[in-house]
Amino acid sequence: MSTISSIEFNLTTLKTYNETAQAFEDTTLTGKLYTVEGVTDATGVTLRRLSMAELVMVVCLARAAEKERAVIDIMSEMENTTSILNSLTDIEKKLLEGTSLDNIMDSYTYQGNDYTAKEFLAIVIGGATPNTGGAQMITLWNQLSNNHIVDVEGTYEYNGYTYTKAYDYLYARGITTLTSLDAYNFRSVCEMADSVPDNHVFTDGERENISLYSGIMLEPNATKADLIQAIDDKYKIDILNFVQTLAWQGTGVTNPDSYLPSDIDQLITDIESKMDSLNSFSQQKMIELQSETNKRDQAYDMITNILKSMNTVQVGNANNI
Repeated sequence: MSTISSIEFNLTTLKTYNETAQAFEDTTLTGKLYTVEGVTDATGVTLRRLSMAELVMVVCLARAAEKERAVIDIMSEMENTTSILNSLTDIEKKLLEGTSLDNIMDSYTYQGNDYTAKEFLAIVIGGATPNTGGAQMITLWNQLSNNHIVDVEGTYEYNGYTYTKAYDYLYARGITTLTSLDAYNFRSVCEMADSVPDNHVFTDGERENISLYSGIMLEPNATKADLIQAIDDKYKIDILNFVQTLAWQGTGVTNPDSYLPSDIDQLITDIESKMDSLNSFSQQKMIELQSETNKRDQAYDMITNILKSMNTVQVGNANNI
C-alpha cells in the first residue's frame, strides 16, 4: 500500500463568544488535503493534493486494480489447468484405444514448451523436472544471429569446464554440422581473429595461412574486421543450425520411463487420479475467481458512487451561484 500523508491548512478565522470568559475569541477553522505516494500532479514530479473524496477515489482505484490483477492471475491458472486436463484426456483416450505410449505422435504443451506424450506424463504425473538447456541455447542462437560469431561471450558450462567464448564452447560440444577438420579450423580462425588488435592489417603470409587452414580468402590489406565478417559468411549458417539442434535436444525429460509405471492399467489409473485432482483444483479456483470478481466489482461500484456524489455537489454549487 502506498504511503498516505495529510496536510492541514487554515480555512478561515471566526469570532466566537466564550461563555466562560465572557469575551469574543478568534477561532480558526482548518481543513485537510492528502497526498498519496505515486499520485502526482500534471508535472509528474510533485505529489498531487487530494480532497477526502479524491483520496477515497484513489484508494478504491488501487483496490480495483489489485483485484483485477488477482482475477487475471486466477484465470491464467485455470486456463493452464484446462490445457493440462485436455492433454491428459487425449492421451488417456489413445491409450484406451490400444495405442502404446511410444506410438502417440502428438506433442503436448506444458508451460510454453512442447513435449512428447511420455515426457508430458513424466512431468505432470511423475513429477519430473524438464531440462532447461533448451532455453540457454535459444538465447545463444539469438546472440549469434545478431552479432559476429567471434564477439559472442558468456558463461558456458560443459563437461566440468567453463567457457567464456561461444565459439570455444561450441567446439567443445562437437559441432556436428561441420566435419571434425572444419570444426577445428573454425575454432582456430576465430581464435586468430579474437587475438589480433582491432586495427591489425594482415600480411600476405598471414592471409595465406588463413586460406590454408580455413579456406577463407582475404583481399590484400584485409583488416581484423574483414576476417570477422568472412568468418560469419563462411560458418554462421552451420553454427546456427548446430545451436538449434542443441536447443531441441535441451528441452525434454531425461529417461521419462523412470517416472512412470510400466503397467499400462496403472498408468491409466494415475492419469485419472491426476485428472480428478485437477478438476478439484479448478473448482476451488472458480470459487476464488468469483470472490475476487465480487471484490473488484465492489471497488468499481464505490468509485461510481463517489463520482455521482461529487457531481451532485458540483451541480449544487453551480445552482447556488
